[in-house]
Amino acid sequence: MDSPQIPTSDPSPDWKSQIAAAFLENRFAETRKLWAKRIVEEDISLEDLTDLLFHPEKDVRTQFAWMLGDLCELRPELLAPLLSFLLDEWSEIPVANFHRSVARILWQTGIPEDRDGEAYDLLIRWLGDPKMPIGTKHYACEALMKFLGQYPELAPEVELVMREQLGTQTAAFDYRVNKHLAKLAKLNLQDHE
Repeated sequence: MDSPQIPTSDPSPDWKSQIAAAFLENRFAETRKLWAKRIVEEDISLEDLTDLLFHPEKDVRTQFAWMLGDLCELRPELLAPLLSFLLDEWSEIPVANFHRSVARILWQTGIPEDRDGEAYDLLIRWLGDPKMPIGTKHYACEALMKFLGQYPELAPEVELVMREQLGTQTAAFDYRVNKHLAKLAKLNLQDHE
């Protein structure tokens, strides 16, 4: 099978159509990563592409949501303008487990100060929800640990919710949570010195 190719630029590209066509033709991670790279290189506005999260084709919606995660790895600051939109619309976006994508984006881009209370509440809720998939819980943990850098006074609540998760998921998840709990314990000891 040939490697996916990204079409070359034309004077007025219809990025949404090109991306949708590429995702319908080829659902491999390589295609997403090529488009993520192109978005970075050509400074394509993500705000102009958010309609792809509501595309009639499930594969396009899903691949675009996953590509947002790929973009976080390349240039997380590109997603900052989308954070308010994602916080407002995450539950309406017809992509399975989209909360996982939002938690990952919040971890990698940081939580916007103007929405920090709302984002914090969502992350705590997702982490504590027994029905939430492990991937969402993982990224919620990571985002919350990063968030505590700004708001260390919230550490006791985060610690409590993390402790409640021990033994409810995989051994690997417990290992990661225990590492976070050890960091929180060190912070707590330093606060009392």
